Parts: sequence; structure tokens; C-alpha cells
Amino acid sequence: MNEEISEELRGKLIELARLQDGEAGDLTDEHERWELYRVAIEDGIGVAELFDLISLEPDSVLASSVVIQMVERSAPDERRSWVARLPAEGQGYADGRVVELETVDKLCSGEIPHDQVTDSLENWSNWLQLRITEFVEDTAVLRILAEQGRTKRVRRQAAEALHHLCGGPPGRFRLRDHRA
Repeated sequence: MNEEISEELRGKLIELARLQDGEAGDLTDEHERWELYRVAIEDGIGVAELFDLISLEPDSVLASSVVIQMVERSAPDERRSWVARLPAEGQGYADGRVVELETVDKLCSGEIPHDQVTDSLENWSNWLQLRITEFVEDTAVLRILAEQGRTKRVRRQAAEALHHLCGGPPGRFRLRDHRA
């Protein structure tokens, strides 16, 4: 679906394309704009320009997708500034992702006690539980997720992370000692 974009956004997109050594293409096409955004997100080429222009993006879903991707890649003190680039009515989901990332940060630093992990697990999204298995190296937290995670994927990924941290032999990691 092609939609009109402002001249200000057009100019900023052309500059972003130039920085990326690419062609601007049909900038009224959200797929063309996404390609420019994707390069900035994944390759880091034009991130400052992306930050500057994303508030001008007329497609709210596209803008939100960009902000979510950048929130996940940004330093903790930069996350909320990305969310603020969205209109107030479109910030809810991105703000929730920031809260989830803050939970991961707190787990990584040991600020959340293990009993609180057990109590909070039911309220944590699948995405958050998976993210914890990727970044948290606390064996007690991983053990809780391996035993009580919401999905098979979460439980498997937590068990694999626990296995990796414990340096066990190759093969399936057993959470409980099954010896007689």
C-alpha cells in the first residue's frame, strides 16, 4: 500500500539511502522504506538518522516495528528515547518491551531474587522467558525456567543454556538426578 509521505521524511530517507550506499527507490512504498530501516537496524548504518526520522513515518505499524527492533538493540539508557519517537497512543507495546528488557537486565545483575522469579513466571511473556534463556547466566533462574517455563521451547532452551553453563558432557541435559 503506497501512501504519501512528507517532504521532510522524503529528504531524510534519501539521506539515509545515501549513507547506506543504496538507492532510495519508491519512498511511498512502505516495503522500500522498511528496507532502508532494516539496513540501519541490522548493519548500524544510519542509526542516528533513523532515530531522527522515525517519528515522521506515517505507517504506525512500520514505525512501531522499527522502534521495537531498536529498543532490543539499544543500551538500557537509550531505550525509552526510542519509544518516545512514537506518538503517545502507539507507545504501549514498545514500552512493555522496555519493561521486559529491564527485567532481563535485573536478572543478569542479580537484582531479582530466585523466589520472585518463581512468583513472576506466570506473568512473564513467552518472549521474555526466551530472552532470559539467551542472556541470563544464573543457574538457579535457568533451572526454574527449565522446569516451569511456559512452553516446551522455553523449557528446552533453558535446559540447554543450563547444560552449556554447567559444562556437562554432550547429549541431553537432565535436570533431575535420576540415579537410584
